[in-house]
Amino acid sequence: MQLNKKIGLAVASLLASTQLHAEDWLLDSSVMSYQETDNEGQDRVSIIEPIVILTRQYDTNDFFRYTFVYDSLTGASPNGALAASVPQEFPSFTVPAGKTPLDPNFSDQRLAVSIARGKPLNDDSRYEATGSFSIERDYLSVGAGYSYLKDFDNGQTTLTTSVGLSYDVISPKGGLRPEFGSIFDTLTSPSGRLLLADSLLKDDDDDDDDDEDERYDDDDFFDGERKASLEGLVGVTRVLNRHTLLSANYSISASNGYLSDPYKVISVVDSEGLPVDYLWEKRPDSRLRQTLMTSLVTAIGNDSLHLSYRYYWDDWGIKTNTLDLKYHLNIGKHLYLVPHVRHSDQGKADFYRLSLNEGDPLPDYASADYRLADMTTRTAGIKLGYHLSAQASFSLNLEQIRQEGDSHPAEAIGDQRLHDLFPSVKMYVITVGYQKNW
Repeated sequence: MQLNKKIGLAVASLLASTQLHAEDWLLDSSVMSYQETDNEGQDRVSIIEPIVILTRQYDTNDFFRYTFVYDSLTGASPNGALAASVPQEFPSFTVPAGKTPLDPNFSDQRLAVSIARGKPLNDDSRYEATGSFSIERDYLSVGAGYSYLKDFDNGQTTLTTSVGLSYDVISPKGGLRPEFGSIFDTLTSPSGRLLLADSLLKDDDDDDDDDEDERYDDDDFFDGERKASLEGLVGVTRVLNRHTLLSANYSISASNGYLSDPYKVISVVDSEGLPVDYLWEKRPDSRLRQTLMTSLVTAIGNDSLHLSYRYYWDDWGIKTNTLDLKYHLNIGKHLYLVPHVRHSDQGKADFYRLSLNEGDPLPDYASADYRLADMTTRTAGIKLGYHLSAQASFSLNLEQIRQEGDSHPAEAIGDQRLHDLFPSVKMYVITVGYQKNW
């Protein structure tokens, strides 16, 4: 599965508190620990993510930056089916009555690398070119980007334009799923080999590796589905006065290809709301995303306030409003604290469905993935930083994130009304960072 793309955010946050000088090397490193748990007492996904960023600074805006990211994910992930008053059987696991179905076989690793080159074009303009590559057990992505920045009014105003392109290959373990096909039907891999339902999530170390009729061959990785994305951004940053900086940008992204999640299902229920089958989800094969974002940074004595607002919408019907607030508090010469709060409200996708009714015609698209549902996300955290010397610093960032949705939606029928259909989820994030330049 595709993981969240964090490299850009990691670079921005890690570089924020360190000033580079000509002919400097900068090492930015961090290790993040992430843990999910829901209000049913079920542990979900755990992530360990080390990041190393090396920057070679030749002069102002003249640099090479190398980024290395490794993700290790384990745990249990919601597969899209709903809780029910009866035990539920899936190809490789069983869910007790009354519990939200979580796939306990969730496991993945990702390695991502990127390189960026920034260079001035003249006294008031510069560019940054990037290339990236990431690979997982079932996902491969390559990308490239180019940004052009132009200063006006003696550097008081900066115009930024950028474009990016990515190309992904999706090759889920067990082969590609037929959209709206039953999970208990025999499947066919991209190579044409038949796969039995109970072998979809079989561990790589299981026996019968030579049985090509039941096993997916890793050599067929590049026979998976494709997805291509084109992104663009236009932004303006303005120095309002000696204390305040204001920025605004608009971004747009168009994706085409395979956009479904090959591991998500949707329940088919009878008139009493009890499951009778599970179908692989089906999403549109194109998506247009747009974002407007504005941010304000202002100095307050020796401290600074960081405020941003983001509005997102796409042609799947999702709309999101996000407000983010940070306060950088300096305590003496070496210590600083950064309290952080964020609030986000998301509206559901047009094709989000709790379930499908037995006997009804299939819709064009349907997904029960909770990430496409109405939800509210709240974040509270604090970062502690300490300057060990003029060249080195240490940081510890703690965050708690809480996601909540409609536990008892109006469209629930029969047995569904007896259960929490959107268990609240808490996420705990701990990030330890170390920076050094020489």
